[in-house]
Amino acid sequence: MALIYRADAAGFIAPRFSMRRIGLSKDYTTVLATHHQDEFGELYRGFNAMLQEIRVRDEKLSQLATTDTLTGLANRGHALESLQTMLTRAQRLGGAMGVMLLDVDHFKQVNDTYGHPAGDQVLRDIAHILQANVRAYDLAARFGGEEFLVLCEGADLSATVDMAERIRAAVASRVYRLAGGQTLRTTVSVGVYAGAGSHATAMQLIELADQALYRAKQAGRNRVVHA
Repeated sequence: MALIYRADAAGFIAPRFSMRRIGLSKDYTTVLATHHQDEFGELYRGFNAMLQEIRVRDEKLSQLATTDTLTGLANRGHALESLQTMLTRAQRLGGAMGVMLLDVDHFKQVNDTYGHPAGDQVLRDIAHILQANVRAYDLAARFGGEEFLVLCEGADLSATVDMAERIRAAVASRVYRLAGGQTLRTTVSVGVYAGAGSHATAMQLIELADQALYRAKQAGRNRVVHA
């Protein structure tokens, strides 16, 4: 009878494992190996194909659970989990991190004047601008409605403000071309906080960035203000 192998560097699993054990452990990352060319070999190849389908399904479900469907950015829940992880790491290592909250200026007016499809296009385009301007190890998320959150791991205040200003300028210079030939321009206001006090919580960091965002709105919008 064909053997089942424990996972090695090549991804196979070694003796003592079985299909039943995989079913109980829900570890679908393993691969069953057999040298048989008979019906047992077919059985194992079929089982491996089923494991691959399960892995693809689980990856899709994980992506749906952590991604905002409109913009493709991380969603609020995933952003909050990531913020807590980054903050804990920064506090343990004595480092810093940057948090920025962005809000689209006069977004209700965009929806009222041009319609919700135009508003959705603006949100998607701003998401693209965020992805193009954050570092590979930062996280950009849609925090809710027309508000975005960017987490800048290891960034001090100067680096976070510089990144926020690049994003603000990129949004302000963008011309949105809508269906029917209409064009639209918009801006964002940005609130920034950088730090990781030993007793700070994730929500306190967001609150500080939100207070700076409020001051940016009060000061006339289309600007970056830091806490």
